[in-house]
Amino acid sequence: MGRGIIQFPRAIAGLCDHATGATDHRTHGDFTPRGGCARLKKGNIHMRSKDHTTFMAVAAVSDKTKAMFGISMTQDIYDPVFVANLFDRCSSNYRRWSLISSLGFIWLWRKQCVGLLAKPPTKKPVIVDLMAGTGEIWPHLLSRFPDTGVILAVDISPRMHIEAVERLHKNRTDQIEHLEADALQTDLPTDHADMLVSTFGLKTFNPDQQTILAKQIARILKPGGSFSVIEASDPKGWVLRPLYRTYLDRMLPWVERLFLKGAQDFSMIGTYTRNFGSSTHMAEALAAEGLEVTYRAHFFGCASSVSGKKPIAPPAAQP
Repeated sequence: MGRGIIQFPRAIAGLCDHATGATDHRTHGDFTPRGGCARLKKGNIHMRSKDHTTFMAVAAVSDKTKAMFGISMTQDIYDPVFVANLFDRCSSNYRRWSLISSLGFIWLWRKQCVGLLAKPPTKKPVIVDLMAGTGEIWPHLLSRFPDTGVILAVDISPRMHIEAVERLHKNRTDQIEHLEADALQTDLPTDHADMLVSTFGLKTFNPDQQTILAKQIARILKPGGSFSVIEASDPKGWVLRPLYRTYLDRMLPWVERLFLKGAQDFSMIGTYTRNFGSSTHMAEALAAEGLEVTYRAHFFGCASSVSGKKPIAPPAAQP
């Protein structure tokens, strides 16, 4: 099935991450809790299309939820077209609404995500930001790594790229390149990135897609390169989980309809986080690719992160 380039998963803003109460699980190569693209010039958006193989996923969404959000009963919420359109629609309000709906925590979570990256061994490092959105993490990256050579922002939503350039980052166009692409089929070179980050996009991938994404991350990173991924999660087992779920599933949709003229796009976070659970599957998938992995549960499990490094292969034995 032919499809355009602007078709693969993006971020929805997350909820609840916190520095305190985090738990770490470290492993090396094993974890035990459980395409095509369009390269864009710096500061500009240029698009092209390419034929891709369709990847379909079964979305665990009830008929009641689909009816609430105006989703077709046969529509897959993990389908690239659905996700790209979702974030195109909410792109103009993304930065402001994600900050409000997360009660301000999202700023802290992005800073913490950057804090989990290891210092690069080279000057002018290349940083890849997957599901980059409107680039809210870039100020944190450039503050911690001021000598950054380039941030390569990968996102499937064309409107997210446009919002990033036109409204937020005009003064950073010399350090940021935009790549409108399917994160699972990107043609970024192998061993290309010194660092790789992703914030609040992982939940828009189902488990099979996460496994493919882990392979891409392992391929794109240079040996010795570090990565950090953070995502809103479902805090199963937390005594206050019913309140958390009530906020995501009931209050957030009501507030969005009230203040965003009936829009119901951000409210999909409730469905995505419930299906996503936590980042444990992603941690397993990255470890299976031979990466060094640290999993953290933040703020009683309301968010979870995976960070680590790509090991440097030992030199080959001399004959």
